[in-house]
Amino acid sequence: MKKIRIACRDSVLAIALAHMVMQAIRDYDPLVVPELMVCKTPADKLSHLPKLPMNLKKAHLPVLEEQLETGQADLVVHHLKDLPFDDNPAFPLVAVGRRMEPADALILSSKRTEPDFKRPLGIACKRQKIQLAQRYPGWKTGIINGDMQARLSVLESGVYGGLIVSAATLTALHQRERIFELLPSYQIIPTCCQGIIAVQGRAGERVNYLAGFHSVDAWDMALAERAFGKAIGIDRQDTMMAAIATIKENKLNIQGLLIDSKGKMWEGMLSGNREDAVQIGAALATRLKLDAAGPQPRKGYQD
Repeated sequence: MKKIRIACRDSVLAIALAHMVMQAIRDYDPLVVPELMVCKTPADKLSHLPKLPMNLKKAHLPVLEEQLETGQADLVVHHLKDLPFDDNPAFPLVAVGRRMEPADALILSSKRTEPDFKRPLGIACKRQKIQLAQRYPGWKTGIINGDMQARLSVLESGVYGGLIVSAATLTALHQRERIFELLPSYQIIPTCCQGIIAVQGRAGERVNYLAGFHSVDAWDMALAERAFGKAIGIDRQDTMMAAIATIKENKLNIQGLLIDSKGKMWEGMLSGNREDAVQIGAALATRLKLDAAGPQPRKGYQD
């Protein structure tokens, strides 16, 4: 028997994602025994708040990577959308799970059967406000980006007339029945890598017991979307970009979105062979950045 220690954040969602990884390991190799380690990060200490300071959105990463560095954990589980676009060479991504529904969804209070347009719509970021303006014209919005339980509590209190959350979150928490409306990802492009569970490990260590969990399709989608985000070069927390990749047979298609500080949007799509996922994602980002920059003046040359 081999024991594998798996660390995650102290949140209901993170623990649910970790359990999905653990079950996949058990199913693939009964001789591997996964053990969960829950770590309280700075954001988790404020889990009762429905809105968190932006500087805490990535504060969990050093806490969890320390578990790998000190040998207290063998793996760390994340929602891939919460990770930086650059891998840490010492603690690389070693597996990603089959992608859950990547789209965002509108959910309502359990006390309502229709949205309450007189109360604000709870959203996670400014990008969603701009994207949703045409779908829900006139519906005021408010940022609510804390722990899922805190957001649901505020929704149930009646402060918000609806709440936008990722369908993958609801799937992981076994609450898909709460979805009032699924927002098609080809219309409301979600944040990069939404719906993909990621596993970090230590460089050079064998993780063959993750073979039953790892999804090659999700890996290639993630490569394209992370390359897109990295090439855009915007601070992730500004969330003024989004991308969604799909794979059919051996072809990868990625749809991307770029929004400038004034709320103007540029969208584009690019396809190619899946083995070129990184190049396709980066090329689409470059195209959108050029579109946003507008016509460039002709360069003058001197003899």
